[in-house]
Amino acid sequence: MTRQPRHESDISMAELKREYDKGTNLIRYIRKETGTDMVSAQMILKSYDLQTGSYIAALSDPGAPEFQKARARDIVNSLGDVTFDSLLEAGCGEGTTLVHVVNELSTPPSTIAGFDISWSRVKYARHFATKNALNGTFFMGEMTHFPVPDNAYDMVFTSHSIEPNRGAEHTILAEIHRVTRRYAALVEPCYELATPAMRDHMDTHLYCRNLASHAQDAGFSILAHHLLEKTHKGRTMMLLLEKPSAQPAPSPGFACPSCTSPLISHAGHLFCPECMVVYPILDGLPCLRKEHAIIASTFLDTLD
Repeated sequence: MTRQPRHESDISMAELKREYDKGTNLIRYIRKETGTDMVSAQMILKSYDLQTGSYIAALSDPGAPEFQKARARDIVNSLGDVTFDSLLEAGCGEGTTLVHVVNELSTPPSTIAGFDISWSRVKYARHFATKNALNGTFFMGEMTHFPVPDNAYDMVFTSHSIEPNRGAEHTILAEIHRVTRRYAALVEPCYELATPAMRDHMDTHLYCRNLASHAQDAGFSILAHHLLEKTHKGRTMMLLLEKPSAQPAPSPGFACPSCTSPLISHAGHLFCPECMVVYPILDGLPCLRKEHAIIASTFLDTLD
């Protein structure tokens, strides 16, 4: 008897934790259980949240710190003479790449921020950054709906965070173009330059494709597009992009992920006057996915 596909919401986090402890690839497990060929944001969230701590723990492996420094140096060298005073990492994970890259910059940006779909990973990223004397702002957000204003950062950086989002490449590149003031540096898998075996692997896991063409469609000019030397995940490229005309730089802050209006800080949380919703702040970390919105039209009212 053929088993019917399960609904994704019927797969509990406890079940996924048991599978993770057995070494199961969680996104593949959810896809198999639900009978889908797509990867949803919830799949990515559940999978990466349960992996929290693994990237920082891996830095204790022999040779790992030296490799990460060399990889960060390779990334920074690939930026050439591009300069920037504010930096946002989209999909920052536990902050390990962000910290190492900033440490390799000759002139670190005065404003540094990172967001991730997983609250647990953002919590770890903030802790890792603090331990390494990096003063950054960390918050929750989604790759398809950046919770920051237009032209908010001189540079938007990604490191394997577009990777699991096949089918959403156009939307993500459009968001990066909206949010960056000048540049974007994408350290991502390069499907087009991969070997047949690597392409099979990328197809199995539904990794992103055609980022260069999506970047041009979004309005970027390509400054550099080449493979990096230091990589542990197959063929990883640097795709360095420029926004043709730099826009005036607003103060980086938070914006509603639904309408991109600036958010108002009030009573310890963030309010969107356009959508009339509140986004909670949990343990100092703003929760800024569209799903986090709480309808509260009277939030700013003062009652006698």
